[in-house]
Amino acid sequence: MKSKLLAFFSILISFTLWTEASLTDSPPTVDSVSVSNNEGGAPNPIDLTEGTTTPVYIFGTITDSNGCLDVYQNGTIEGKFFLSNTPGGANCNADQNNCYDISALDCTLSTCDGEGDNNLEYSCTVPVAYFANSTQSGPDIATDWTAKIKAIDAAFGDGFNQTTTEVNGLLALTFDQQTLNYGSVNMGELSNEAILNIINSGNTGLDVLVSSDNDLICDGEGS
Repeated sequence: MKSKLLAFFSILISFTLWTEASLTDSPPTVDSVSVSNNEGGAPNPIDLTEGTTTPVYIFGTITDSNGCLDVYQNGTIEGKFFLSNTPGGANCNADQNNCYDISALDCTLSTCDGEGDNNLEYSCTVPVAYFANSTQSGPDIATDWTAKIKAIDAAFGDGFNQTTTEVNGLLALTFDQQTLNYGSVNMGELSNEAILNIINSGNTGLDVLVSSDNDLICDGEGS
């Protein structure tokens, strides 16, 4: 009788498992925009300063679900401060009367605490000229000024928000000199012409009537 030899084989199969994940960029959102004469202060109509520029503060908060560093460290912000009826709107060309560019150099970012923090704050300063168009008087009384802020992340995703405010009228004038010198004038003669320039140092139109009740001052006796 023949016997059969049965052979049994054990096969060990090894598998290696790996996973891949891709991170989808979520663009930032500008949660709030405020405009004030005071840094971090309550929103208010803008009062200009006679004959010079006035810092206008535009500030608020930004959220990025990929983390605040996406904007704070690897992105940027920009914007416009413009008269709402300006041709081109937010794409207007810079003009001290009605359109101001806001760049990253005009702004600071803060309160980003690194990984795990999705929120940060921004504050931008815009120097607005004393003759910027008023929306409280004159031809632009029916419109307003718009502050628009755009946040841009590392992947060039962006989000924006905007708000409106008023620029008050500024009635002001200055003279280019305090006295008028007519030179030497003999009795019965006419003096030379003396010119006094009156300068509008505000943003409101002027109708000027000039007169004087003061006596002329002479530096010697006439002949």
